[in-house]
Amino acid sequence: MDAYSNFLARKLTERIQEQQRSRLRVLIQGVAQDFPDYKFRAGYLQALTDVENWIGEINAEEDDQGRGPIARAS
Repeated sequence: MDAYSNFLARKLTERIQEQQRSRLRVLIQGVAQDFPDYKFRAGYLQALTDVENWIGEINAEEDDQGRGPIARAS
């Protein structure tokens, strides 16, 4: 993974985690208007988690192929 891709992945992960924290806090506080709203909010959190996992999987694939920052450092 090149430097820009690594930077982008790191920044995207940071934003995802910020969104997860703020949206989870709201969900825990019970501010959902009704059950469909709750389902939407929970689904959004799941989508953020999925994207975060995909970033990790892509980074791992790059590392396994010797193109990631960990592989280049060795």
